[in-house]
Amino acid sequence: MTDTNTNTTIADIAKETHSMPVLQNYACYRTKALGWQEAGYIIVSGFYSEASPPPAPDSAPWWNDTAWVLDPDSKYQQSNTYPELVSTTKTDNAS
Repeated sequence: MTDTNTNTTIADIAKETHSMPVLQNYACYRTKALGWQEAGYIIVSGFYSEASPPPAPDSAPWWNDTAWVLDPDSKYQQSNTYPELVSTTKTDNAS
């Protein structure tokens, strides 16, 4: 009888059968002022993957005049304003 044990662990099997999406941190900011929120104001941040990207600007009324920026280092903090984001906004990300 031949021993075919290759010391495969449950974690190894899980890696082979279920690939987890890579999550990346994004920050959503205002591209235009709204009330007391200035352009560049960070509304919210969240983790999204390539398979499940951040919401499109026109997906709901509260996403109007917003854009998402990749923020891997979490340097953009919610409730703070970063005017430099507005000057780099791509037209396909803002409405």
